[in-house]
Amino acid sequence: MSVRRQLDDLAQVLAELPPPTTGWTEELWELYEKTEGEPDLPLTDAQRQRFAAHRTWEKLTGRAHGLFRSVRGGLESDPSLPAGEVARAAELAESWVRTAPVVSDAVWLLYDVGAPHGEAALLRLVGDDSVDEYARFLARERLLRLRRACYQARAAEPVGDDEEPLLPEPARRWVSGLPAAPESFAQVRALLLSLLPNDRLNFPEPPPEWDGDYDEDWDERPQWLDIRNVVRDLMPSPRLVTRQRMAEARRECELLGLDADDEDFTERWTARIAAWLAEDVFDWLVDHSAGALEAAAPWAADLAESYVRRGFGAGSAVRLLWAVDELPGSREALDRIAADQSVPPEIREQARR
Repeated sequence: MSVRRQLDDLAQVLAELPPPTTGWTEELWELYEKTEGEPDLPLTDAQRQRFAAHRTWEKLTGRAHGLFRSVRGGLESDPSLPAGEVARAAELAESWVRTAPVVSDAVWLLYDVGAPHGEAALLRLVGDDSVDEYARFLARERLLRLRRACYQARAAEPVGDDEEPLLPEPARRWVSGLPAAPESFAQVRALLLSLLPNDRLNFPEPPPEWDGDYDEDWDERPQWLDIRNVVRDLMPSPRLVTRQRMAEARRECELLGLDADDEDFTERWTARIAAWLAEDVFDWLVDHSAGALEAAAPWAADLAESYVRRGFGAGSAVRLLWAVDELPGSREALDRIAADQSVPPEIREQARR
C-alpha cells in the first residue's frame, strides 16, 4: 500500500474515531472483559452502548497504530517522497496526538519526518498546555534528539571576541586526563580555589542525581535533567560557557516547553556547571591518590572540607577525603562533617565512619 493510501486511511480513522469513554470502574472493566467470551451476557442499554463505543475505539486506534508504523516504514524506504505527503503525514500525526491518549507511534512519526514539518509540530505540542502531559513529555524527548545536531554544531563554533566567559580562567583551561605530575597538582589546586564559592550556597550544587525509572516515573522526572541536556550539548567544555550561549540555552529550553523562566537561570546553571567541573577535578584527585597525592597535594583535605561547607560538589569532596584518609587532617575533617547538622543528611552519612 502506498504512503498516500495509508495517509488517506489515517485521515478516515481520525474522522471516525469516537472520544474515549470515561467513568470506568473496576466492575465495569471486569464486565467488559467477560463479554469478550460471553457475548450474550445481559447488559443495560447504557452498558451496551459504552462497550460498543469502546470496542470501536479500540479497533480504530489499533488500526491507526499499524498505519503509523507503515507510514514510518514508507518514509524510511523512500526518503524522496513528495513534500506534500510528508507535510500531510506530520499534520495527521499532530492531530492524532491532540485527539488520542495513546500517541507514541504518532510522536515517533513526527520525529522521523523531522524538519521542518515534524519539528514544527513537535514544538507546537510541547508548548501547548491543552495537550496531554505525557504526550508533551514524549514530544520533548524526541525534540531533544532531533535538535541535538544543531546544539553540537553550535558547540563547534569558536567563542567570539564579543562573548563574555562565565567561568574563571583556570576552569577554561582544564582538560581531563592530566598526568600525575607536580605541575598538574598545582593546576588542580588553582582550579579548585577559583571555583570555590565565597559563602555557603542556599541550595547544594549540583543537585542529587534522579534515580527514578525513565518510563514508569516520567511524571516525577525533574525538568532540570532535560535542561542539563540542552546546556551540556550547547556548552560541552568550560571554555564555551559564556553569557551569550547561556542565553541561547535558556531560549531553547523555553521553546522545548521546559520551566526556564527564571531570572537566575544564567547564575544557577553556571554554578551547576562549575560544581560538576569541581566533581570531575575531585575524581581526578581520587584516581591519583595512591602515593602521589600525599606528597604533591597536602592541601587537598582542607580544600575538600571547604567545598563540603559551601555545599558545592560535596559528595565528590567527601569521596576524596575517604580516598586519602591517611593524609593529615582527612579523618578529622570527616568527623567534623559527620557531626555538622548544617550539612545535608546524605553527606553526613557519607562522611560517617
